[in-house]
Amino acid sequence: MDPATAIGVASAAISFLDLAIALCKLISQVSSSASGATKQNAELENELNVFKEWTEDLTSMQLGQPLKDAADESIAASTELLALLKRIRTARDDTKFGTLKAVYTVIKRRDDVATLQRRVERC
Repeated sequence: MDPATAIGVASAAISFLDLAIALCKLISQVSSSASGATKQNAELENELNVFKEWTEDLTSMQLGQPLKDAADESIAASTELLALLKRIRTARDDTKFGTLKAVYTVIKRRDDVATLQRRVERC
């Protein structure tokens, strides 16, 4: 095997090992969680619940229309993200296949969560 091929094979093996380790960590988080959520998603869900409650309290005050519109947009984005996190969390059941299904859902919906999270942060 020539040196360039050996370096390519080694690079591919390291990339695969990195992916396998990340996947194992994710499987461990989901399977050890009582709710079936990753640590990151559980923390995000808790923060969103507090943020949503705060903005709902804010909308009950006498505010100008621009601030009320911003609060309403914030509540809508928070609600949408919380619903997505709940769908991801409830994808898990107590079987090994259910855990793998939940991990697949976490990976598949990662971009959607990031997009909605940015939308909430803009509000």
